[in-house]
Amino acid sequence: MEDSGARVAAVQQLMAAKSKSGKSFSDIGAETGLTNVLNEAIMHFGESIKDIINEDFGDGIMSAIDFYCTVDKVKGVDGKDRAVITFDGKYLPHTEQKSANMMSKLARNAP
Repeated sequence: MEDSGARVAAVQQLMAAKSKSGKSFSDIGAETGLTNVLNEAIMHFGESIKDIINEDFGDGIMSAIDFYCTVDKVKGVDGKDRAVITFDGKYLPHTEQKSANMMSKLARNAP
């Protein structure tokens, strides 16, 4: 077991560094925690995921309005725990918006 005095000294050093940075625990967590890792993963794989969606479904997007997210725990092939995050969003195909079909124009041109 670690010496209590060493633990207290380590905590004091960490708290001093936090104070000096002017950041909250939330700020530090966002920079170093899971949120940052998820952002990096989406930024890294986002274009590839978009390409796969377009290849499988056609030109469009996955909606984040009608959206569900699940997190599951599975065992990897090495026997270690792994997190599986599933984004379940409604697919919205691209539709061309033509100015001739605009309701505001139709209302102005009506007799």
